[in-house]
Amino acid sequence: MQERSQVLQPYLITKAEREIIGKSRYAMRLLILAIALWIVIVVPT
Repeated sequence: MQERSQVLQPYLITKAEREIIGKSRYAMRLLILAIALWIVIVVPT
């Protein structure tokens, strides 16, 4: 049973990393969108 968990460990780490990367990418996209909207609304006035 120990061997199996050792084999799965790298996969579990990469899965967690992929989730974190996905979330941060999504957050960055939202941030860029919010800044773009702010520029469009605030700057011309």
